[in-house]
Amino acid sequence: MSQSRFGRARPTRRAAVKSGSAFATWILLALEFALAADLVRTAVAPTWDDISKLAVIATIRTMLNYFLAKDIASFDKATGVKSRAK
Repeated sequence: MSQSRFGRARPTRRAAVKSGSAFATWILLALEFALAADLVRTAVAPTWDDISKLAVIATIRTMLNYFLAKDIASFDKATGVKSRAK
């Protein structure tokens, strides 16, 4: 770690990349739980309106999840950081 002019240690580039990758992995997990919560909510009291909204939300979240995971994997490959995202 390098020192700032105020005496505090600044994180290195590699540490920043690693923490950003970990944060993105947690975002993926949160998207999974949010989708599961919507599925449970719709299963309890389904109406056609709820089912159509769920289909749209599930499609959008699945696309976000896919592209975010793909982005994390390519970023990790480029920087050499190992990630938990699959």
